[in-house]
Amino acid sequence: MKIAIAQYRPSESIDTNLETVINLVNKASKKDVSLIFFNQFFLGFIDSIYNQKVVTTLSKAATLHNIEIVTGNLVVNELNNEISSAFFDRKGNLSSFDPEITATSMQDARSRLFNTELGTLMVLSELEAYDSEIDSIIHEIKPEIILMQVSAISLLEQQAIKELAVERSLNQAHLVLTASMIGEFNNRQFLGNSITVMQGEITAEASASDSELLITDIDSERFIDYNELREPVIIPELLKQKLVHDSTVRESSKKMES
Repeated sequence: MKIAIAQYRPSESIDTNLETVINLVNKASKKDVSLIFFNQFFLGFIDSIYNQKVVTTLSKAATLHNIEIVTGNLVVNELNNEISSAFFDRKGNLSSFDPEITATSMQDARSRLFNTELGTLMVLSELEAYDSEIDSIIHEIKPEIILMQVSAISLLEQQAIKELAVERSLNQAHLVLTASMIGEFNNRQFLGNSITVMQGEITAEASASDSELLITDIDSERFIDYNELREPVIIPELLKQKLVHDSTVRESSKKMES
């Protein structure tokens, strides 16, 4: 089964980003990709108001191209419910998060569990991916695939993300993916670090500086039984520091907005 990770620089326009997304879905389908993954900010910064055009367009693309789509931040309905990741199946049906699996011990936790054709997928936002508390959730849910929607701003951070992805693939899931941005976004310059890791081996890696549709052929028959192997991972210190810093910035922004 072919999967794809979309790596690109989001623009300031949601419409432009949506057009990019649809073009990438079209390109992936022509290469017989069955499942495509996007970064958390795949549409850039979204308005916290339901945009039916966005959801409808993604749904139609999944149906038209007969492909499963894993998104980033999205407002999914008229109640203005914003989630950090959503899943469209081949028929265009939208599956959002299940509140029952949300980590109650983590503030603003938005862990996602989706049943894809490749296997059970857990999606981690950047802050979740670097938080050791998520390990208990992973141990309970036992996903077959983990997607970390993470992006690096330095070579050291890029290497730390790779190390974390490899360790998660050895201890927590058969297949670990990272979907990242490149270029300038939110006053930061990002290096591409989209990778595919299969049980400790990096099987595909995108360029650090280019937009790319990273395509990998995955043989799910190689998945082994992880039920007895799941263990907490060691979060690299650099990523722990980023978690603390970004969490502090986020809380400060919320206080200013209120």
